[in-house]
Amino acid sequence: MLVCTAAQMREIDRTAIEDFGLPGVVLMEIAGRGAVAVLSKLKELKDLRVAILCGPGNNGGDGFVVARHLISRGARVTVFLVADHAKVMGDALINLQILERMGAKLLPMATAQDLERAENVLIHAQVLVDALLGTGISKDVDGVMRAVIERTNACKCLRLAVDISSGLCADTGQVKGVAFNADHTVTFGYPKVGLVTHPGVAKVGRLHMVDIGIPSTIEEQKQFVAQ
Repeated sequence: MLVCTAAQMREIDRTAIEDFGLPGVVLMEIAGRGAVAVLSKLKELKDLRVAILCGPGNNGGDGFVVARHLISRGARVTVFLVADHAKVMGDALINLQILERMGAKLLPMATAQDLERAENVLIHAQVLVDALLGTGISKDVDGVMRAVIERTNACKCLRLAVDISSGLCADTGQVKGVAFNADHTVTFGYPKVGLVTHPGVAKVGRLHMVDIGIPSTIEEQKQFVAQ
């Protein structure tokens, strides 16, 4: 199996976007839609109570796409933005604004008080979707983000991570202070080293791959890690 580091995946994305002209927002759309396709095989989506935890970066953008497609398929979705709204930019902001125009249920979770107010939604959620941190994490998770992950790990429902469990180092599989305990992880493009090595593999659950349309010639140009 071919796996990649976070830096390699960023370079693959950059090549697809800049050299092949494949817009980043399109890659995000395919990724989010692919995650919903995986979830639809695990649960009936109509009336499914789903809480989606989104950070400010592209992982959060994937989560916004997941939310839109779940809403379109009849799920009862609450999106929590675990960040300052002003920090959401680029392709992620495009998808956040679409959700806002749709009138989706969007709630802040930027403080400890926000987390307390979210308790009722978390208790009754049938699925928790982690779209908080993605592969770019470089330091231990702390503050509200850590509290959110610790609280959601205690929930008795199906937990699905988007691309990688938040708090897991994509390159080493090491837990950066705390990590989301996923029952299922839907990763995009190629599996990351941290998803298939210890101790990270214990946080992944069942690993699902989604092809996001990366041109095959890019794979031929890059050096991957063989597992």
